[in-house]
Amino acid sequence: MLLLPNSDKHGAQAVCERLLSVFKNKFDAPDGGSVTFSLQIGSTTHAGGPTITRESILEKAEEALKQSRLKGANTFVFLL
Repeated sequence: MLLLPNSDKHGAQAVCERLLSVFKNKFDAPDGGSVTFSLQIGSTTHAGGPTITRESILEKAEEALKQSRLKGANTFVFLL
């Protein structure tokens, strides 16, 4: 879980796209082999104020992650 307290929708999408672009590469392992990653990312934002709750943020992020997993490897889903 990654919390970006000052990110709006555009910032969150930029972070998701950046993570996917970095982790699509192979990484060299100390034993001479290589490691690849497969990411599925669920993302959400909230403008703040009296309607924000920990539960609502986590619920939306979990639903977004579920949808990303259904889409497959190296995807992200953003829900408002």
